[in-house]
Amino acid sequence: MSHMQASGSTAFPPELWEPIIAHLHGDTSSLLNCGLVCWEWNAISRLHIFSEVTLLVQFPRDVLVQVMSAEGSTIGRYIRELDILAADDEGWNAILENLPSLPALRTLSLSNVEDHWKSLTSRAKSKLDHVFQSVTNLSISRATFESFNQACEFINNASQVEELVLWSVYCESYEKSELRLEIILPKLSQISVDGGVLIPLFDQLCSQTNAPSIRILTVACRKPSDAHAICKYIASLGPILEELSLFVDDGERYTALSNQMDLSLYSSLRVVTFDLTWYTDPPKRQAAPLID
Repeated sequence: MSHMQASGSTAFPPELWEPIIAHLHGDTSSLLNCGLVCWEWNAISRLHIFSEVTLLVQFPRDVLVQVMSAEGSTIGRYIRELDILAADDEGWNAILENLPSLPALRTLSLSNVEDHWKSLTSRAKSKLDHVFQSVTNLSISRATFESFNQACEFINNASQVEELVLWSVYCESYEKSELRLEIILPKLSQISVDGGVLIPLFDQLCSQTNAPSIRILTVACRKPSDAHAICKYIASLGPILEELSLFVDDGERYTALSNQMDLSLYSSLRVVTFDLTWYTDPPKRQAAPLID
């Protein structure tokens, strides 16, 4: 009597399939092989193969964008982390207009944005707003908004965000006379800030009665006026703050922060990190004088 060898999908109880395949996370070759065993293993393998996707678009019709947005494509449903970087206005519109549904997306990174917001089509903006609805970790780097209100309106669309990174983010206008929008992110607990947006952002958060409760704060102090805004905001957080990371690229600004900040007042603060850069280039050593 002949015996057929049991397939991988029947050799193990179904409840063990996911934890077993999870051990292969990052091993694309093995995951691809698992995906050939059966449809059930194919779906589980795709959770790991497509969980993290980076779109580095140099041309409007990038192949990966076409594959993701193709009719019948199932890639979008598996993406949990998406990093988008485009070279120009056309590239950003091509990506955003063709984004598929991303129901599992939790982490979104928009890099090298610069001032491309101005040229986004209404369809691209609509798609991005829709994607924001499920995002809990949002990172925006090297971006310039037309105004601080535009920046606020943009990040407020990510209403579920818990961790926000605004790194090298600036605004063309910081008019204090305009009625500033409030930051309405009730779940926000971790924020990282660097760039010209730092002062108006912290000023706004200090003035709000319903400001998010930030437990983890990372900031870069680039100019003397940043030090005052940072210290004022930290003081407003009081016992809520648990972790603080400071990037300081100048000894004078480090001194300014030290003179204005008394960290012993924050009883819940358990982690403090200082990243200090004292020189742009290594200092030149002077040769020691020769002694006869």
